[in-house]
Amino acid sequence: MQRMSGSTPDLPSDSKAASSDAPPPSAAAKPVVIPSDEELLGPARRGPTPLSESPWFWAYLFATAGLIALALAAPKFGVRQAAIEREYQGRTRAAENLNGRDPSLEMSTPDQTIITLQPLFFYTAAISAVAWGVFWYTRRRALSAASSSLSNSQETAP
Repeated sequence: MQRMSGSTPDLPSDSKAASSDAPPPSAAAKPVVIPSDEELLGPARRGPTPLSESPWFWAYLFATAGLIALALAAPKFGVRQAAIEREYQGRTRAAENLNGRDPSLEMSTPDQTIITLQPLFFYTAAISAVAWGVFWYTRRRALSAASSSLSNSQETAP
């Protein structure tokens, strides 16, 4: 907001002349406050909001970062998960051998494990797609509303 500069009342230069009963000089003259153009015109005339103000943008951004992180971590996860599953499968095969049965369980490999990252990929991709869709829809709607209100105000202006 902007303040209008107004004239200040003449104050006596002598400190004895100022009485303690008189109000302080700052309280005597209240400044006039003029609202800015943004306050008068409202949000429709300010133009589009920045992308970073949308929570859907951030959901999309973090979901996309999650997909990239999953893609980068998948090879290491496969090796580690296969080792963990082989330990379990080795104990299971040993128990089957002790009971006199032939082991029927196949050992895991880094490319073929029981537990995979596939559900995380699907959920993260779904979150990313939904967030992008909602962000695109709300952003497009806000831009069209801003442009229509701007064109309407320009048509009515003299």
